[in-house]
Amino acid sequence: MGMVEFTPEKGKDVEDFVRSPNFITCIQIQSFFFTGYLYTWFRVVRQAFPEWFDEQLYMQYCSAITEWGYLLTYHAHATGRFPGQIDQCLWGALGTSNFMHGFPSKFKSYALEMAGSGCANRDVLLYDKLIFPSMEILVL
Repeated sequence: MGMVEFTPEKGKDVEDFVRSPNFITCIQIQSFFFTGYLYTWFRVVRQAFPEWFDEQLYMQYCSAITEWGYLLTYHAHATGRFPGQIDQCLWGALGTSNFMHGFPSKFKSYALEMAGSGCANRDVLLYDKLIFPSMEILVL
């Protein structure tokens, strides 16, 4: 992306877009049509946003793509196991401090976090799934 001069209006427009439902649609289209784009692209994700893009939002985005890039790349693409179904991602497990935690998900998910701490400094995420009717818990 070429250099885009910062103005407060452009900064607000970009942040509003990234926080909007349109942004998850953009990710859905990328994962559906461009196989491998998100999983390998997150290493150079900074090029996708202007240099003046909010650092905190950038880090939250990187965290989400690092966590769910494999599923988005190998399973949500057009010929994958879940074509276009990025709601398979457990966005809630990113923690309330991540702006993507409220994106639509097929499954309920959450992060166990101390009040006000968010998940920004976690080293690892664990996921579990209750399997009915046996009441088993699967930890991923």
